[in-house]
Amino acid sequence: MFTAHFSPNQNTHYKVNHKYTKLDGSYDVVEENLYGPTGTTVTPAFMPKTGFNNPDSQELLILPDGSAEIDYIYTRIEYLLTINNIEDVDTTFENKKYPYETVITLTAKDKDHYDFIKWSNGITTKVLSFEITKDTTVGPEYTPKEYTVTFDSQGGVSVNPITKTYNTEIGELPETTKDYYTFEGWYTSLDYTTKVT
Repeated sequence: MFTAHFSPNQNTHYKVNHKYTKLDGSYDVVEENLYGPTGTTVTPAFMPKTGFNNPDSQELLILPDGSAEIDYIYTRIEYLLTINNIEDVDTTFENKKYPYETVITLTAKDKDHYDFIKWSNGITTKVLSFEITKDTTVGPEYTPKEYTVTFDSQGGVSVNPITKTYNTEIGELPETTKDYYTFEGWYTSLDYTTKVT
């Protein structure tokens, strides 16, 4: 009598599906076809990708028919968005964490007596759009407007205008002279009800 002896196939197929979560909840899938001895248990390696968390490792038994497979699901890293002066920003986004590559859109509001100059990251367009790929702090920056004060000398010696930045003091007002008249000060209108001091 003869007795058959078998050894495990050393090159049996198994598959790992590396699934990277998309922003819409579906997956980008990378299929990895691997080979090993039938009947052995393996722990497949990860395929790390920027912006994604590695899953928990799994063990897999290599089946004789080559049908063994597992799924590794990679989730997106969430990054913190901090919007400085958020009251000056028109947006649907908040100060919280968002998944990697989420498109953030912010619009700097118009602000009385101030001109928008740039975002804190240097972008000068009022609408800012970017993919979040790290913890990000951003906010709009404004500069106060300049206003010109003109003087109506009412026939007296003319006085040069004064230009000042919003919310700063004008300082000492100039005086004017007019023959045969005494200068009594400056007023905001011709009815002389509000004197500027």
